[in-house]
Amino acid sequence: MNPDHILEVDDIQVTFRTLDGLVCGVDGVSFDLRAGETLGVVGESGCGKSVTAHSIMRLLPKRTAKISQGAIRFRRRNGDVVDMTKVDPEGSLIRAIRGNEIAMIFQEPMTSLSPLHTIGDQIIEAITLHQNVGAKEAEDRAVEMLEAVRIGNAREFIRSYPHQYSGGMRQRAMIAMALSCNPSVLIADEPTTALDVTIQAQILDLMNRLQDEFESAIIMITHNLGVINEMADRIAVMYLGKIVEVADRRTLFKRPAHPYTVGLMQSVPEMGHQERKRLHPIPGMIPDPFNIPQGCSFHPRCPVAKPTCSSPGDVPLIEVEPGHFVRCTLYSDGVPAHD
Repeated sequence: MNPDHILEVDDIQVTFRTLDGLVCGVDGVSFDLRAGETLGVVGESGCGKSVTAHSIMRLLPKRTAKISQGAIRFRRRNGDVVDMTKVDPEGSLIRAIRGNEIAMIFQEPMTSLSPLHTIGDQIIEAITLHQNVGAKEAEDRAVEMLEAVRIGNAREFIRSYPHQYSGGMRQRAMIAMALSCNPSVLIADEPTTALDVTIQAQILDLMNRLQDEFESAIIMITHNLGVINEMADRIAVMYLGKIVEVADRRTLFKRPAHPYTVGLMQSVPEMGHQERKRLHPIPGMIPDPFNIPQGCSFHPRCPVAKPTCSSPGDVPLIEVEPGHFVRCTLYSDGVPAHD
């Protein structure tokens, strides 16, 4: 494992057993994460973003999902490197890592927070489970974390139940819980989707501030390019279970290379322009996962596809410029085939 990396996802494949047979939810995904870095993972719904996150956390449904290939290497605080794919998803090791060294903020806090327990009880439980501290110290830590996420009167708030507060307050409580044990890696799965734009901006600002304070690396999963532009250092674009483009934020927004990435950006309205610009949505629909097109899986929807795009075989990631990788047959010898 590279000494600069805290996490390496290496060629993982996740398959699901359904009534109609096996289906591949994630197919050969690889990326790395450095300490203190934010990696954005973006793509349409159903592209495999959340499945990738749940694979790292070992939260896939045991009866129907399987990591069928690859490795997920995580460097623990003590320096040990653990392959998360080899860890018992119900064993003591994963309980020591999950919620402690790797934490997750889920999309909808009402489905993640217990309605039967107070906010404080749930945060205190996470702290006492992992930090080996007494009840009073855990309560003080819970109050401290709620104050860190700018919840006023935190000592009273911890005695309240999730339904008594707004979506933004619940999401802040989820962030406080996730950060309560100072995780090395924080996975945020669509953390602002259900929030209005004002609260969304506050949550993103909060996460940036807390990342600086706690030095956590973040994997930010979203379909929102505005959120990615606000948060990410590097960006991985996913389509139909594969990463199709990886680059740093500035490069990706200035020189998107894959036609799918270009299509995503052309589908977003631009603010501040006097003249009206017509949006260009990506044509067609995501293919049936039981009938994925051969070659480049995007070619049926691609406006610049050529005959070789549908040739049998996997399309490799090509480095078109330093640190900028694209999975597309329109690029050869690192030279873009279009602007």
